[in-house]
Parts: sequence; structure tokens; C-alpha cells
Amino acid sequence: MQRMLMLSAVLAIAVGTSVAATKAEPPRGLTRLVVQVDGLACPFCAYGVEKKLKTLPNVDKVEVELKSGKVTVTFRRPSDVRVARVQKLVRDAGFSPRSVTLSAVGTVEPWRDMHALRIGTDKNALFLLMRDMHTEEATDQVAPIVRMAGDGKSLVEVTGTYDDHGHAASSERDAVPPALLVKSHRMLPRGGTR
Repeated sequence: MQRMLMLSAVLAIAVGTSVAATKAEPPRGLTRLVVQVDGLACPFCAYGVEKKLKTLPNVDKVEVELKSGKVTVTFRRPSDVRVARVQKLVRDAGFSPRSVTLSAVGTVEPWRDMHALRIGTDKNALFLLMRDMHTEEATDQVAPIVRMAGDGKSLVEVTGTYDDHGHAASSERDAVPPALLVKSHRMLPRGGTR
């Protein structure tokens, strides 16, 4: 009986530690992507792109708007899928990806003399946070994010335009992370994204 109680206690501690470890690392990654695609002309085109993008892990839905050429990918939970992979799948379907707007959940950390949104654990899983100078009101959307989430622990969801600095296949790309031209943001509770 004493052995059984001891075994139960050890099992409870192990399960509790596992749950605590799961809660310790908040979900980070892409939550939504909108890709402007050139060449979408018919429902068969839409189906081809949709079929390719649905092969991505963790996809909740893919919506294709033929008239505007916009393809929206929504993930069930934050995903570690890279924008370059999405662009490649669009090209593999026979179309040209153009601008990408995305939403991503992460933590803010310093990067050289700027700030970056860390969306994963590997060294390349980050976006430089930059002001979008193309909006009507080019207000600084980065400063409030840094003020509220600059501790490196607070979760924030940032939406903006993806900019890889024109280094699509260059080794320089590793030296300078892609940028996210910030359009909006929202603070998230520490435990999740919804």
C-alpha cells in the first residue's frame, strides 16, 4: 500500500512538472498570412493554390479571393512556418507571390539598435519591428509595443507587411532578419493567444 502511494505521488509530481513545463513556453509563431498572388484567374487556379497551402502544418483554413488575388492562410495555433515556404508553395502552384501581410505572436527583444519580434526558438525566428512609412498616418507603431512588451516575456500579436529587404536567396539574409512593417498590435495574456 505504501509503495502504491509513493508511486502515485511520483506520478503526480511528474505530470505536474510536465504541465508546468508546457505552460512555461508560450505559443509563438504565425497566426495568419495574406499573400497577394498574381495570375489567379479561375476557380481551378484558386483550388491549386489552396491545395498546396493546405499541406502546411497546423492550417485551419485557406481562403482565396479571385477578384483581389488575395490568399489568406489562418493557422489553428501559432505556427513556425516560414514566409519563404509559403511563397515557394505559391510558386510551385504556378503563380507569383507578391506582398505578404502577416500576424505573428511573439516576444519583443533588442536586436542591435532596434527591436525584434521573436516568434520561435531558433536564431532565425524573428522579425525586425519597423515603422510602416506607407500608411496615411506614419505614426510610430513600434514604440508602444516596446513600452508594453519590451521585457522579453510579454506576449504580443503584431500585424504588418513582411519585408525581406530584397534578399530572397542571399546569404546576407541570415545577417539581417526580415522586417515587419507594423500596422497594429495587441497584448496577449501570458498563457495563450485568444
